[in-house]
Amino acid sequence: MLVALAGCKLIDQTTFAPETESEPAVPTAVAPARPAGQVALVSIRFDTANPPFQDQLAFAVRTAEERRPGSQYDVVGVSTAAEAALASRDSAAIMDAIVKLGVADTRVHLGARIIPAQTVREVRVYLR
Repeated sequence: MLVALAGCKLIDQTTFAPETESEPAVPTAVAPARPAGQVALVSIRFDTANPPFQDQLAFAVRTAEERRPGSQYDVVGVSTAAEAALASRDSAAIMDAIVKLGVADTRVHLGARIIPAQTVREVRVYLR
């Protein structure tokens, strides 16, 4: 018996949750979903090799720790699919920097988000 599937559409993640520009997708490796419109504590753009992020990151983490001691941090690499490996490396570097600032590694969580239209790799750090 031969079955024709000419009128069928392949099912992928856009079938159930199409991504729009106004609503960000949830990072894949980060456990909780973020409320719509949540702003990152800090965003670090990797539009140059080795961007100087240490001072900006240290200020953001110090301020967060003063206001909300014991906070959890989500470190999310954002890139195109072609640069996902580089974004993962960038995220790990930011995580290491946060741990060196005195935050326990159990409070820092890595995640990734692929955005096809992303023009510059970046790492966003969110507070839970």
